[in-house]
Amino acid sequence: MNQKGDLSWDEIVKLCENTPPFTDLWFSGGEPTLRKELPEIIDLFVRNNGVSYINLPTNGLKPNRIYEVAEHCLAQNPGLELHVNIALDGLRESHDFMRGVPGNFEKALESARLLRKLKPRFGLQLIVNINTVITRDNLEEILPLAELIRAERLADGHYFNL
Repeated sequence: MNQKGDLSWDEIVKLCENTPPFTDLWFSGGEPTLRKELPEIIDLFVRNNGVSYINLPTNGLKPNRIYEVAEHCLAQNPGLELHVNIALDGLRESHDFMRGVPGNFEKALESARLLRKLKPRFGLQLIVNINTVITRDNLEEILPLAELIRAERLADGHYFNL
């Protein structure tokens, strides 16, 4: 999403209207939460196609926007299961360096913390995951990162990709 050639709103509506029912909708990046109509896109596919599971990856750079999208989608679509997967590839300096964005580490943590505030209201309808890509550059930080995530109870799951 968020690239030249992305589907327009009208194209998304047409796709939704011409697609048979399906249950799982997986978004991909760029950064899906930057799409202005993301909550409406989710509402549309839940209503018209019977989607009941959303997989939403994020770099975590817009904590308030991520929270707003999650809160809207869960409040407007009872029964929807939303999995928000926050990328976190190392501790502060390493993550920010790998992502090329100073402050990305803290924003990602803030995103997870905000989403956790929705758990009492939505329970298992909201699953917050951390996704970590293991490379030779962050190998020494994997255990400390996992321990931080676990100690702060920031996520329901922590996934590691090689």
